[in-house]
Amino acid sequence: MEIKYKNKGIQKVCTDYSEAIKAYGQKLAEITHRRMKEFRATETEQDLSFVDRCHKLKGKRKAQYAVDLGHPFRLVFELTSKDPLVIRIIEIEDYHGKQ
Repeated sequence: MEIKYKNKGIQKVCTDYSEAIKAYGQKLAEITHRRMKEFRATETEQDLSFVDRCHKLKGKRKAQYAVDLGHPFRLVFELTSKDPLVIRIIEIEDYHGKQ
C-alpha cells in the first residue's frame, strides 16, 4: 500500500512520533502510529476491514473512511486507487456533532 497525505502537517503527525505527541499527547500518538502500521500491512481494500474500527463514512463524507483513535477522535482518509491500493490521509478530528 502507498500512503499519501493531504498536507505536510498531517504527514508529520503520522510519520514522526514526537510530532504526534506534541500535537495530540502520548496516548493518541501511540494509537495513531499503531493505525499507520496497520495501514502499511494492508494490500487490498478488503484488508482495510482488519484495521481496527475502520468504516466508510456517510453523507457529505461518503467517499471517505475513518478509523478510531480513541473517542472522540478519528483518522479520516480516502482511497485514491484500489489497484494498487493507495490511501490519502486527510485529517485527525472529532467530526461528531458537526453538520
